[in-house]
Amino acid sequence: MPFRREAEAQRERALVLREHGKAERRADRDDAADALLAQAVEAERAARDASAKAQGIEDVIYDLKAVNPKERKAGDIRTPLELLDAIEAKGREVDESLARLRALMAG
Repeated sequence: MPFRREAEAQRERALVLREHGKAERRADRDDAADALLAQAVEAERAARDASAKAQGIEDVIYDLKAVNPKERKAGDIRTPLELLDAIEAKGREVDESLARLRALMAG
């Protein structure tokens, strides 16, 4: 994965630049230290960008959802009137079940 390698290389570059920047700061060469630290920040940004690109590619390639993308979706093809009839029928079933429960509880 080239983006992962790029990200790792940029992280290593940022670490080296930071260490050199600290050494320059200890030697009282503030201008050189500032330049090195600015380069380190830029390398860290490049590493984050490369990591984000790699992650985006991996997310697409290694999509582990348990879904068959070629499967046809079976939708509800009933008309609104058929849906209302089905709801009414289920309502009657519920009413009958409730009546039987009440009869059992009344004993």
